[in-house]
Amino acid sequence: MRAYNDWAVKPETQFSMLDTDRPIFQPFPSEIVFQNYEPFETYEVSLILQNHDQVSRMVKVIQEDSPYFRIICPTDVGRKVAPGMTTTFKLIFKPEENKDYIHELICVTEREKFLVPVKAIGARAILDFPDFINFSTCPVKYNTQKILLVRNIGKRETKFTLQTQK
Repeated sequence: MRAYNDWAVKPETQFSMLDTDRPIFQPFPSEIVFQNYEPFETYEVSLILQNHDQVSRMVKVIQEDSPYFRIICPTDVGRKVAPGMTTTFKLIFKPEENKDYIHELICVTEREKFLVPVKAIGARAILDFPDFINFSTCPVKYNTQKILLVRNIGKRETKFTLQTQK
């Protein structure tokens, strides 16, 4: 893992006013999703962390090494975040293909660690064909055929098979 802040999170002598089951920092958004992206373009989203405690707290964001995702720390990194205030990290996404990507950001505070999932949803195949096929009246034990137009209106190739019940 690569740490993006040079300081280490150390326990403070100040006690938290929050219950231990409530996080000190609240992430906005709680999950980051990229859609409709193009390969080799650069996309940026903000991760805002708000201090819900009654005392100033430190937070850092770390991640696994990735050629597709990169964190840009705020200029005041290493300083405490005042109660009720926010700090903003930027996540840069640079895809090489129009496929799905999954990643995690690990937020570390003086008391806890929590994950912010990152998903990039790539192109999908979308098949366009009739919802209902009417064969009208057909003789018993006689093969009947009908030509259907099936189109892929999505941005990814796919395979298609149609079967009927006997």
